Amino acid sequence: MKILFISQRVPYPPIRGDKIRTFNIIRGLSKQHDISVVSLVRTAKEMPDVEALKQYCTSVDVCMLSEWKSKLNACFGVFSSKPLTLPWYYSKQLKNMIQRKIRDEKFDLVFVVCSSMAQYVFERNDIPKIIDLMDIDSEKWIQYVKCTCFPYSWVYSLEANRLRKYEIDINRRFDSSIVVSQGEKRVFSSFSPYPDKINVISIGVDGEYFKPLTEEYIPNTIVFTGAMDYFPNIDAMVFFCKEIFPLIKEKLSDAKLYIVGSSPTQEVQRLAKDKSIIVTGYVDDTRPYIGKAAVCVVPLRVAQGTQNKILEAMAMETPVVTTSFGFKGIEKAENGKDIIVADTSDDFAERVIEILQNRTLRDHFSRNGRKLIEENYNWDAQINELHSVIEKICLQKDRVS
Repeated sequence: MKILFISQRVPYPPIRGDKIRTFNIIRGLSKQHDISVVSLVRTAKEMPDVEALKQYCTSVDVCMLSEWKSKLNACFGVFSSKPLTLPWYYSKQLKNMIQRKIRDEKFDLVFVVCSSMAQYVFERNDIPKIIDLMDIDSEKWIQYVKCTCFPYSWVYSLEANRLRKYEIDINRRFDSSIVVSQGEKRVFSSFSPYPDKINVISIGVDGEYFKPLTEEYIPNTIVFTGAMDYFPNIDAMVFFCKEIFPLIKEKLSDAKLYIVGSSPTQEVQRLAKDKSIIVTGYVDDTRPYIGKAAVCVVPLRVAQGTQNKILEAMAMETPVVTTSFGFKGIEKAENGKDIIVADTSDDFAERVIEILQNRTLRDHFSRNGRKLIEENYNWDAQINELHSVIEKICLQKDRVS
């Protein structure tokens, strides 16, 4: 089968949530199908990533879309009824490229990554279309409203309402809308009249890549991983460092926190004024930081879907303490058995301290976390499920045509 992937960013290297998921789907499907990728890029620095991705694909074609052009498009988009993310990711050059490739290369399936890229094939109904929404963006913007003040709250509310209408239209026009969890499906089904077209493909983890280190972990070391220019991650770390970490240091004065992730904002960098907080910026490999940490914290207050950072830590036998927001996407996990959930500053600090001070308790969560990943979150199982969805919609399309 010939499959055309349409992505908002080059899914390589797999170093952040959406890239990790899209890369593993491409790699998995490429074992049985011919994959062509079209994507936007922001700078020429991304071209080596384009070349690296080609080993899994028949072709990878990109169009340059600068940051300033996106901002200009979004400013004009305020006066339309469409979500602002659509003009932000719109390129006429990419639109023409996609239409030309579909016309000339006779693809059997189009696979779109994220709602903002649906606009490129929105009107086409002559070819089976799948969109991987991952999580429900409108719900995330609703959460942003609760965390911010005017005028940002007004903008976020506007975007949430626009996105919700757009997500319903996507669900109507695409043959399958994929989300990462049953929870996301329930949210989507609660406002979309097309629940039968919503499918769940969970996130997987490469258990051979994210496996326990042979070295001993470092006592009283705490880690958080994630793109540090992303609001939910910024909010989580500012909250943790101001409200939770001081409580931990009252009991464990030598505790250290590593904030590991690309593009830390100035607000995040300022956290490192505390000498016990290390902001690494981009690292080639997060595994040494995850594997050597005594505990991984994921104190998210805004989140949708399944958190890669949680699954990766569990795969490496590093216990995880998270909030209900982080926990809700890990549907096969059990609080108190595989993972620890705490929603107040005091409770979160106490749970972290317990893990740091109790080796037996830490070992319990280490073993159970790894076992959960091996049994429920491997990529082979997710790709097999995706194959079933693809076969079903292609068969339905053949019958209609």
